[in-house]
Amino acid sequence: MRVFKLILVDLDGTMLDRSHRVTAEAMEAVRLAHEASIEISVATGRAYPAAAHIIRQLGIRVPFICAGGATIRCLERDVIQDRILDPSVYAEVLAHVPPDLDIVVFTSDNGFAKRLSEGVLKYAAALGMNFVEKENLASLSSSVRVVALRGSPERVTPLCMQLSRRLCGCAEVERVLPHLLEIRAKDATKHHAMCVLAKAMGIGTDEIVAIGDGLGDQGMVRASGFGVAVSNAVDELKSVANYVTTAPYSEGVLETVRDIVAGKLPKDSRNSE
Repeated sequence: MRVFKLILVDLDGTMLDRSHRVTAEAMEAVRLAHEASIEISVATGRAYPAAAHIIRQLGIRVPFICAGGATIRCLERDVIQDRILDPSVYAEVLAHVPPDLDIVVFTSDNGFAKRLSEGVLKYAAALGMNFVEKENLASLSSSVRVVALRGSPERVTPLCMQLSRRLCGCAEVERVLPHLLEIRAKDATKHHAMCVLAKAMGIGTDEIVAIGDGLGDQGMVRASGFGVAVSNAVDELKSVANYVTTAPYSEGVLETVRDIVAGKLPKDSRNSE
């Protein structure tokens, strides 16, 4: 029987419900893992302020990954990693953001938007944050963890390719959802952060189960010891996962945790083809 020491779970679309709330199933998944002496943690695209209250609700005991991999820390203390976007890269991004796209800039303690459009306000509500309207986003250049660009998939997809070419390996340009593009410091990804977290905890990545739903979860799901996509995940993630749950969201997380605790590892769909 394979032994896993850490279950690493995405939040929005995975551990949280459709309304971005902590569910009874999520709480039960954490309880079962802890009872079995398996740690459970989070890898989220949310910046620290938007993740911290969820971490407290869930009762996470070990460091967690936030800001899409830019930051690894515990609550209120013990920052293991905190990657800031290079100011010159940030200036390049600001210079090439199309005016019709919404832009939100995340620092360690807040989110700032050039305009509080309807889409930006919905984004803030989903994260449980109150974004600050700020005309001069360039003034934040020394403290940026994530730049988020929101628009239609038809606008976001080509922009992702354009910025990837323009920044040429100096930053992470990642389409984390069809309508959401994020720019972070180089190596600030969930995959890389998972490797750093594993080293800090004294375990191997092969001892980690990673569970997610979105495009931004592909790296950690593929590189973990056992990668899981919840049933509501995008097809791109399902194609690289070892297993796809029968249930969506936190119900799928609980399904996986129960099987791990019981020593009944789900069938590896990638190796059964």
